Amino acid sequence: HRPTASVSPFGAATTMHLYLQGEKIGVDISKEDLQDKFEKFGPIVSIWVARQPPGFAFIEFEDRRDGEDAMREMNGRAIQGCDIRVEESRT
Repeated sequence: HRPTASVSPFGAATTMHLYLQGEKIGVDISKEDLQDKFEKFGPIVSIWVARQPPGFAFIEFEDRRDGEDAMREMNGRAIQGCDIRVEESRT
């Protein structure tokens, strides 16, 4: 599977979708909590948090470079005591 990304007329990927996994996402960690932690990397297009079942979320960054920075900085970090795995979304 190839990562999903919007493509500009110039052929370069413009957005980046991240997949986040952590047992407290959607339970103790809300969309707002994720926005607070990730918006420092750059403009966010959307955040979707799973609730049934919880444990994962998707964040779309406006600029691929910001998504890559967020993935590098936040993968393995704890949010509210929960270790979060961050990787490029495959869907």
